[in-house]
Amino acid sequence: WKIPVYVLLYSLFFTISPWASEVAEFMCDPKNDFEHGKVYRLFEHDGTVDIPRCIHMVPRIMVPSMIPRLIIYMYSVKGAVEFMRCHPANDGS
Repeated sequence: WKIPVYVLLYSLFFTISPWASEVAEFMCDPKNDFEHGKVYRLFEHDGTVDIPRCIHMVPRIMVPSMIPRLIIYMYSVKGAVEFMRCHPANDGS
């Protein structure tokens, strides 16, 4: 149940949450240098950033970016379940 909740909350945070527009504005403003321009540099042309387009595209960039983290998380959950099953203290339970 943790993985679907993670997907839901992450997706909602960047799409319809009350903070979505503020977060997008913060990520797209070059003055904030969010993660060294990882997002706004995608919309930089001739030294200027198309901030309105960047703000509009943040959900389309961030929601798919969770896929690698989701794969890692699913693998770690699988590892935890396997460890739990093979641990001697869990025999018979």
